[in-house]
Amino acid sequence: MKHMKQEGIEQATQGSGSFVKMVVAIALTFGIYYVVKPITPPLVNLLGWDAQFVGLSMRSILAVAGVIALGGKSWLLPSPSAWARAWRFYGYLVFLNIIIGVVAFLLTMGTLTPEQINALTPNAVLHNAVYLTVLCILVGINEEALFRGLLFGGFLSAMGKSRRGILCAAIVSSLIFGFFHVMGDLDFSNGLGIAQAMMKTLETGMVGFVLCVPVLEKRNLTGAMQVHAFIDWVVIMASVMTGLPETIGTYVSADATVSIAAIVLHSVLCAIYLPKCIKCVKCLFALDEPQMGPFAS
Repeated sequence: MKHMKQEGIEQATQGSGSFVKMVVAIALTFGIYYVVKPITPPLVNLLGWDAQFVGLSMRSILAVAGVIALGGKSWLLPSPSAWARAWRFYGYLVFLNIIIGVVAFLLTMGTLTPEQINALTPNAVLHNAVYLTVLCILVGINEEALFRGLLFGGFLSAMGKSRRGILCAAIVSSLIFGFFHVMGDLDFSNGLGIAQAMMKTLETGMVGFVLCVPVLEKRNLTGAMQVHAFIDWVVIMASVMTGLPETIGTYVSADATVSIAAIVLHSVLCAIYLPKCIKCVKCLFALDEPQMGPFAS
C-alpha cells in the first residue's frame, strides 16, 4: 500500500513538473518572438547593422539559449544521421521547393526592364546572395529552435505519454508555427486577405508538421534547421535579381489579384503536402511511447 501511495505521489509530481515545463516553453516561445521587436531598433542604432539581420540573430541566440536552459542541449548538437534523415524524409518536398524557386526566378527575370538588367552587377548580385543566405540560415535556426524545439518540445513535456498526445503536440505546434507567419499582416476588413492568411497558415503548418517527424525520430533539431533554411533560400533567392527585399516574411497582400494567386498556390501546395502529412501521422504513431521531448528529466 505504501509503495502504491508513493508511486502515485511521484506520478502526480512528474505530471505537475511536465505541465510547468510546457507552460515555461510556451511562454519562452512567445516571449522571445515578441521581446526582440522592441529591442531591435536600439541595437540597430548602436551597431549600425541591418534590422533584419539583428532581429533574426537575436531570436536565434535567445531561442537556442531557451532550448539549452530547459535541458535540450543534446538536441542541438551536430548529428550527421539526423541531417541525413531530415533531408531523406523531406525528399520530394525539397525538390518541389527547388522547382518553385526556379519558377520564381524566371518570373522575376520576366518583370525586369532592360535598365534594371543592365544595373545588375556581379558584385551587387553576390552581395545580395550572401546577405539572403545568411538570413535564411538564421531563419532556419531561430524558427526550428522556437517551434520544433521550445513549442513542440514543451507540448511533448505534458502530452507525450500517448501516441494521440504526440500527434496533438505536433499538430498544434505546427499550426501555431503557421499562424506566426501571418499574424502581423492580418486585416480583418479584407476577406481575401483573411482567406490568404488561413491558407498560408495551413500550408506552412503542414511544412512544420512534416519537420516534426525527423526531429522526434532522431531527437535532434539540426537536420530540420538545415532543411528549413534551404527551402526558404531557394524561394527567396530569386529576389537577388531585383535587389534586396524590404522585408522577409510578408505573406498577406492587400492586392486582390496577388491574394487570389496566393490562395490558389497555397491550396495546390497543401494538396501536394497532404500525402506526406498522412505518412507523418503513421510515422508518429509508430514511435515508441512515451516521447517526452527534449526537456524530459
